Amino acid sequence: MSLIKSLKISWLPPERINQLSFGNVTSHKVINVRTLKPEPGGLFDPRIFGPFLNYECYCGKYKGKENKNQTCERCEVLIAEKNLQRWRMGRISLPVPVVNIALFKTLATNLSKLLGIPTKKLEDIIYLRAYVVIDNGIINLLKKGEILEKRMDQLLISSILQEIIQEKKLNENIIEEAVELNENLTKKNEKSNKEATDVIFLEDYLDFLEKHCGVKIWTGAEAFRELLIGIDVDAELDKAKKASKEAPQKTNQEKLKFLNGLKKSGLKLEWMIINSLPVIPCGLRPVTKLKEEDIIATNQHNNSLYRIILRCERIKYYLELDKELA
Repeated sequence: MSLIKSLKISWLPPERINQLSFGNVTSHKVINVRTLKPEPGGLFDPRIFGPFLNYECYCGKYKGKENKNQTCERCEVLIAEKNLQRWRMGRISLPVPVVNIALFKTLATNLSKLLGIPTKKLEDIIYLRAYVVIDNGIINLLKKGEILEKRMDQLLISSILQEIIQEKKLNENIIEEAVELNENLTKKNEKSNKEATDVIFLEDYLDFLEKHCGVKIWTGAEAFRELLIGIDVDAELDKAKKASKEAPQKTNQEKLKFLNGLKKSGLKLEWMIINSLPVIPCGLRPVTKLKEEDIIATNQHNNSLYRIILRCERIKYYLELDKELA
């Protein structure tokens, strides 16, 4: 007879991931080929996942069952059974937030209906191919939730700059900078001898608009999270109920079912954005040394984590090197 009566599959809130974790994996290293000991800070770090040998710390200072549940002051490893490695989890702190793409693909249609943005446009925001206006500040030409391409119409930028120039509440230095930007835009167009509908890049003007005009135009997972936070589930549920009564169509019924499920489960859509990636216990993803060879055999899960950590290290390097380049 099975002891499991029911099973619920859900996604974890960021706080819960940190609670379940026993430490942050900072290195892509696994184990030392010569000593067969796990590398500190790596994917088998005994400080995070538990001791590599029964009742023995990493440095060898404490050995034996009499030291059970003590923590070595030298290597910071808990003295316990090595079976501890089968349930202690870790985490990888990501340098930038990312979207759980599996959840997005599943919920893309419903999210598109709630936000009023086509699925393709949402994908463009997630993959950094487009921007979304989070806050239009003092610019009336921009609307909250408006999607902007990286390449923008020159007339639109010129009109925004003209609106800033005519704004009397702004500082004179800001107006002078807007005039200079507008003049450079005009000169560039005249010099290239192109039509006024030539396209330019939005990134060249983002800093000025955000700094002086209170405009927030974002892209990527951070922008997507702001859109998800802006969804009021209770208000949308009331609208869906009214729409379902007036027109009991299939699309309205599906939207109502999705909102009811979201309300009942207590899940928040912004939890779809990942800041910390959970790492399953190392006892569930073992490695083995092949006989008479200095080769370690590992599984696909360790290889995936290895690549993720390398990417994180590379992104951190670029962020420290040059923020604009990253």
